[in-house]
Amino acid sequence: AVIISMVIAGVVSAFAALCYSEFAASVPISGSAYAYGYGTLGEFVAWIIGWDLILEYAFGAATVAVGWSGYLIKLLAEFHIQFPAAFSAAPGTTVTMLDGSKVTAIFNLPAALIAVAVTFLLIRGIKESASFNTIIVMVKILVVVLFIVAGIGYVNPSNLGIGCSSEIPGCAEFMPFGFSGVVTGAAVIFFAY
Repeated sequence: AVIISMVIAGVVSAFAALCYSEFAASVPISGSAYAYGYGTLGEFVAWIIGWDLILEYAFGAATVAVGWSGYLIKLLAEFHIQFPAAFSAAPGTTVTMLDGSKVTAIFNLPAALIAVAVTFLLIRGIKESASFNTIIVMVKILVVVLFIVAGIGYVNPSNLGIGCSSEIPGCAEFMPFGFSGVVTGAAVIFFAY
């Protein structure tokens, strides 16, 4: 049912893109949702949208930084480099070590460093940011294509719930959490977008 969640998130993303296209056509100035709100709904609504954008970017940046931090720590662990657990998660979070011991985190240092690095990249200028973004997008597309090519042979149709019944052991149920689970999955995927 994750496939249906992906399709729903894709359709919602397409609708969001169409809305921005409509805004751009009706208010032909450079800007974002703030400029579109200001031009169509007035200053007060634009002010609210501006603050919403600040919150959105703050939460989005924090989420991405924490995600990258986790990936970096796991990558270092693959090379047998132990990153200090006290500096690898949010303050007060209990981190379980490989030996089973528990450590309370003080600060997520990799996430903070990633946020600072992106901030300095943005400060350098639009041209450098756009070039870096282009390189990152190309790398992401390459990774997705390689993942699809490498994994296509491992697709198991029984995981899609095709021809499954409760009598077949190991056969996945198609929608174990119902349609609300599909919509929840779509929301998580859209948040990632």
